[in-house]
Amino acid sequence: MKTLCTTNCSWALTRTMVARLCEAAGDPGPGGERAFPTPEALAARPERFFRDTVRAGYRAPYLRALARAVASGRLDLEGLRRAPPAGPALREALLDLDGFGPYAAEHLARLLGRHDFPALDSWTREKLRTLRGMRRPPAARTVRRWYAPYGPWAGLAMWLEVTADWFGEAPTWPRRPVVEQGAEEPT
Repeated sequence: MKTLCTTNCSWALTRTMVARLCEAAGDPGPGGERAFPTPEALAARPERFFRDTVRAGYRAPYLRALARAVASGRLDLEGLRRAPPAGPALREALLDLDGFGPYAAEHLARLLGRHDFPALDSWTREKLRTLRGMRRPPAARTVRRWYAPYGPWAGLAMWLEVTADWFGEAPTWPRRPVVEQGAEEPT
């Protein structure tokens, strides 16, 4: 559900849609906060709930279809997490879900523990453009070529690159040995 809420919109809109889902259909917690709704709670809602209350726009029928598939047992996401098929087969299976394009399928594959694909969206493409000093965001085929040497970890390698600055001004790898004052720099 959250992955579908990230497609073709800003992060602020994603957070707003998820908050509306929780507020309108999530069970209350002890402090008044709301949990993310269960598939059953969302499957019972009509499409207009997703369109009018959540304001999910074109995503509305896809959100409802996903909730219904999971609630009915037709789609076992936990089963995919426990025993996912090989990367390309998992990607194809996820692309078969209503509303899932390449970004959403690859992002969900990452959440299921498969990192074969980069899950490119406008943010990651722009971040790669900036990090690599390019005039335009790179094409998907270019990004795939850059990370191909990482094999089944290609998507994770890309994600680590684009989020490295979240953890400080510079990446913390490779770790440099600590040199005590007056000691010589190791060679």
